[in-house]
Amino acid sequence: MTLESDEFIRRFLLHVLPDGFMAGSPTSASSQNRSKKQNLAQCRELLGVEPQPNRPPKKSAREFVLDVPVLMWLCVPCVKLVP
Repeated sequence: MTLESDEFIRRFLLHVLPDGFMAGSPTSASSQNRSKKQNLAQCRELLGVEPQPNRPPKKSAREFVLDVPVLMWLCVPCVKLVP
């Protein structure tokens, strides 16, 4: 394909972002936002919304397994044998 110089420059400039904008993939946008907690807190304050209660920390795999009843880990024939 051959383009006139004006058309090439026009198409090239379609890919140039305005000042203050950063290019990035949609999947990496949330991982790059280092001040998300502060921004959310400020948004909630400005909107007059109560902050969400703190979530309990997630359990490790070991803690999760230890919390599950032992009978769940037995096979079906063994469960039938347990009184």
